Order: sequence, then C-alpha cells, then structure tokens
Amino acid sequence: NADTSEVVYEGALVNQISNGMTNETNYYGDFTNVMTPGRYYIQTQMGGTSPIFYIGQHLYKTVASDVLRFFSIQRCGQELSGDVFGELGHGVCHNGEHIVYDQIDITNETVDASGGWHDAGDYGRYVQTGAKALFDLMFAYMANPDSFTDEMGIAESGNGIPDVLDEARYELEWFMKMQGENGEVYSKAVTQNFALDISPDEDNQPLYVLTPETTAAGDFVAALAMASVIYQDIDEEFANECLEKAKITWDYLQEQDYLVAELNPGDINAGLYRDDKDKDERFFASIAMWVATSDNTYLDSAINTLNQDATAANGVNYTNVGAYGAYYYLIQDNAKDNEELYNKLLNSFITEADVAVNNAAIDGYNTSIINYGWGSNGDIVNNGILMMFAYDITGEEKYQQTAVEQLNYIFGKNSLNMTFVTGYGLNSPTQPHSRLAKAKNTQLVGALIGGANSNREDTVSSQIGWDVPPAKVYADDYLCYSTNEVSIYWNGALINLMAQLDLF
Repeated sequence: NADTSEVVYEGALVNQISNGMTNETNYYGDFTNVMTPGRYYIQTQMGGTSPIFYIGQHLYKTVASDVLRFFSIQRCGQELSGDVFGELGHGVCHNGEHIVYDQIDITNETVDASGGWHDAGDYGRYVQTGAKALFDLMFAYMANPDSFTDEMGIAESGNGIPDVLDEARYELEWFMKMQGENGEVYSKAVTQNFALDISPDEDNQPLYVLTPETTAAGDFVAALAMASVIYQDIDEEFANECLEKAKITWDYLQEQDYLVAELNPGDINAGLYRDDKDKDERFFASIAMWVATSDNTYLDSAINTLNQDATAANGVNYTNVGAYGAYYYLIQDNAKDNEELYNKLLNSFITEADVAVNNAAIDGYNTSIINYGWGSNGDIVNNGILMMFAYDITGEEKYQQTAVEQLNYIFGKNSLNMTFVTGYGLNSPTQPHSRLAKAKNTQLVGALIGGANSNREDTVSSQIGWDVPPAKVYADDYLCYSTNEVSIYWNGALINLMAQLDLF
C-alpha cells in the first residue's frame, strides 16, 4: 500500500517465457486477489520497485471521454471553438466544393463533400477507415449504452443524446455526401498533397473526391443500415434516411461484379488504404440490411457471398470487416432459425478468436500479435474486440481475460514501459504525428498512437538499429509517423474494447 507502506500481498513470479519479440525473459505475477481500492506499488527481489498504480472502480472513465473527444478534434468542415477545445480550436476547414477525379482525369463536376473526420495525422478523409471507426462506435454503444453519457465534452454535449451517437452522426452525414447519384460511393476526399504543418483551416489547396470503389460502397451500406436501427428511437427521420440511402447503394452494388481498388492518380499524394477484395464488405452489408429490414433477400445474399469466399466473415480491421457481420448475425434473437448458417459463422468466428488467444498465451506480455507492423497497437486492440465478441457469444472467460490483457498492453504492460494513449500514464507519447497538434504547438490528449513497427517505414525509425527487437522499434517523434501517428480507426477500436469490457 503506497500510503501506509503495508505489505498487502506476497506472491511468486512464475511462467518464465523467452520473448523473441522483445529479447527479454518475462515472468508473470498475479495479484488479482488485491481488491481494496487504493494506491499500490510492487516490489520484487529481482527487478526493483514499480511505479505507483491505482486499484479501483471506473478508472478508465476520464480516459474514455478523451478517447471519444478525439473524434471531435478530428472534425472537418466545422469550427472548433476555443471555449471547448482550447488551443486545438480552429476555424472552418475544407468546406469548398470538391472536384470529382475519375481516376483518368479531372472532371468538370463538383460535389459538396464537406464534413466528416480527418483520418489521422493528415487532413484526408477516407470512407474505409471512417467506416471502421463508425462500426466500433456503434458496436460500443450497442454493447454498453449506459456507459455513454451526454456530457463527455463535445460540442453537442447536453442535447439529450449520448455523445457517442452525436459523434457518429457527424461522420454518417458526411458518408451521405460521398454517395453519388447512382449509388456509387467515392472512396476519399483529399487535397493534391498532404498539408504542411499547418492548422486545417489554413490548408487552402483544391479539394477532390476520388474514384468510387465497391469496398467503400459495401462499408457505406453496412454503416448506414446499422445506423438505421440504432437511431430509430432517437431520430426516426434520420434513421429512415440512412436506410433509404443504404438501399440505393445496395442496388448499385448488385450491378457491380468487379472491384475498383485503384492506386491514387499520379498527381494525387494522399493516403492509399487499398483493399484488394470486397467480399467481406458485401457480406457485412448484407447482414446489416437483413437486420434492418428482416428481408431474407439480404440474408440469401450474405449466404451466397460466404459460399463464394469463406474468409468473407473474417476480420475487424478496415480491410477485413467480415467478423463484424458474423457477430452482428450471431447476436440476433432469430439467428438460430438458420442453424446451418449460425453454426458456420460461430465456428469461423471462434476459430479466428482462438488464434488470437493462443498467440497471447505464448507471449511474454500476453499480446495477441506475432508481427509488429504499422498500427500494431490497433491490431492488438482489434484482437481484443474479437475476443470480447467471442465472450459475449460463448461466455467463456478465457476470451474476456485475454481481452483485458490486450488493453493492459496499451496502458503500460509492454516492453517500452509506456502508455500508448497520449496524456495518460507516467510515460506516454508527447510528440504524436498530428499536424493539428504540431501546428498549434500543444498536447493532444486521448489519442492512441500506432505503436512499434519493425518495418521501419519513415526516416526516423529507419535509423533504429536492426539489433533492436520488433516490439521496441518505436520513437516518440513527430517525424516517426510509422510508429507515432494517430488515427480515428485506432481510437474507435479502443473505445469499443473499453465499452465491451465495461470499464467506464
């Protein structure tokens, strides 16, 4: 006990593991039985004394508010009031007409594509990553609606609607603007080049929307169909609009037998986010439309897609969203009406979750990944989401316990001895790759950074010696964007995992 210096628990360090990802020997100590709220530290005979930490209820409440508030900070096309956002406040940005770029050439057509969230450290806006963030916010709300209040510190706080739904709606309304007349969905809204280290309202480059993609269309349908259910009791008119627009793009998708996953045009330097298959998006879209309408035509389409590609029901990342669809089906009251489909999806889902659990069991920090690439922290949190979905379906505690360990990694139980969420813990990133924070010369709080990346994909990490093990290839440096960038789809995943675990 840090306040009384009383020893409240003694135990052994066990489970010695040689950790190739960190070049360490790791041990495990279990003090689960210490349940009395308070401040504590651990003292060992082999490694000194730990920092002081807390044991108590709802310790993540403030974290969750800031992680959600990050989405408001990423808003495009809206003034961010200094009264609400302090030094990160800025004027309206990127609200001009967007020129339609048809991949071959610039057209004379323009559309209003203002709004949405800036994707990451840059000011581009992308349907695929925005959809991933939306899925996580909506599933988080579905899992634990009572955790989300109307006073989490965003512009709409106090309007009687949970702030998480206000935030999701801001992106959903932008999605609607990205829908073309025939139901196609433009994949991204960007400028020709990434902005310099300036505030977004100072970025006056011409604006473009790029080629429609079937992956973006599938994401669009899934997101708006889910929204039509979630918002039905909150704003029926908006919910109905979401469903109608989802149906238009659904019809468009049925006429498309090909995938458009083009590289950016040669003179456009924007985030790529290329996805080379669309079966998972089509599968999730079909399930979401079935849930929204109870029309078995959509369920038949999901089954047909699954028969064509069994992996269509896998993944909870921006390139593979099929497991969202599988889970969404499995939790429906009438899911077992089709016993064959239920068992097929359950087996697929559990197999995927078990791979992550088994990886965690042999890792010195109980982390579930075996490669540390771009966005390793996001991969770890995504696996935690898969585990919690599996726990919700099966009730098996191994999924919940291992999911907790994925969150523990993010908040300090890692070989870098740091909290990967800015502004929290004794050691957290202070120079994240965020143009807004850099331009304002201020701290960004509540952002999950990408994490260790052994591929060394920027000028800073490329200077890190090859003797440094994979899980430690990281630098807290603005220019180290391949390890220290922020992103809406990582923050969304973090909110979802914390909500699934009922931690705030």
